[in-house]
Amino acid sequence: VKSTDPITLQYCCLSPSRNEFCLPTREQIDRHRIVLTTCMTSRDLGVPCGYFTHILIDEAAQMLECEALVPLSLASLRTLIVLAGDHMQKTPRLYSLHKDEQSADYTLLNRLFQHYKKEQHEVATKSR
Repeated sequence: VKSTDPITLQYCCLSPSRNEFCLPTREQIDRHRIVLTTCMTSRDLGVPCGYFTHILIDEAAQMLECEALVPLSLASLRTLIVLAGDHMQKTPRLYSLHKDEQSADYTLLNRLFQHYKKEQHEVATKSR
């Protein structure tokens, strides 16, 4: 908390003593139109599937596919999803005991890009 910018702290959920970050209660979440969290802590928000109308994931090319799937587990068929990132950017390193042919597809953004590229989708074709 001490190293966080004071302007940013205005938007953070802090403990009563204000010396540590904490998870918001459901009531606190209900009072806000926008909730920011990391992908991995989104699983601890305690909200039902479909609670959010939109889920936006920034830097989706910089996280493993399994990390991006955590907040997407909160989506319903009506949830609008945005994955933002650059599929041409260097991706995170993945270490595995097994070499496989799909090692470049371990980010969700890249997997989707490759899928639509194979389908000859216009947006994917223009992106390369």
